[in-house]
Amino acid sequence: MLFPLISSAVFLLAVPAYGADWSVNVGKNGQLSFDPQSLTGVNSGDVVAFTFHSATQSSFSTPCDASSGGFDTGLIDVSNNPIVMNWTVPSGDGPWWFFCKQSGHCGAGMVFAVNPTASQTFDTFKAIAQGQTPPPASSSSPSSTGSVTASNTSNTSPSSSSPTNSTVLNYGFPLAFSLLFCIAMSAI
Repeated sequence: MLFPLISSAVFLLAVPAYGADWSVNVGKNGQLSFDPQSLTGVNSGDVVAFTFHSATQSSFSTPCDASSGGFDTGLIDVSNNPIVMNWTVPSGDGPWWFFCKQSGHCGAGMVFAVNPTASQTFDTFKAIAQGQTPPPASSSSPSSTGSVTASNTSNTSPSSSSPTNSTVLNYGFPLAFSLLFCIAMSAI
């Protein structure tokens, strides 16, 4: 009689936490900007959806240089349909820094921040970018140390700088395994 109770408890332990979705437009309508330029209150497991043409992770002190092993979409041609690339926020509080790697864009201030702090502000990050020599253009392919997903979209709705009510399930396998385990064990 305790087995259904125990199997239900195992199932519930395997259910992951849900994260919020954040939308960021990159280079919308030919503008050299991220919209919004920064996000605050972003938590581990949240998903930042970049609709764009380029987003590359950097550091506060060198805004226009890619971080080794960091999130990097490469340059993406969005002439026909906008592309959405999702970055799942890793554990920790940040801050995290990004730039557009199209030649000259970062130096023109096309940068973005997640959870900037009082000591490392977005305005200071942007000022450093505008004073730094932009990196040479490259044709590198996308890379990341985190979870990245991509999709085509024709959505033209305005971006939101606050979490939406949609959720992201990041751990489908443990959930499916737990569900199958509970079903199999209840049949015994």
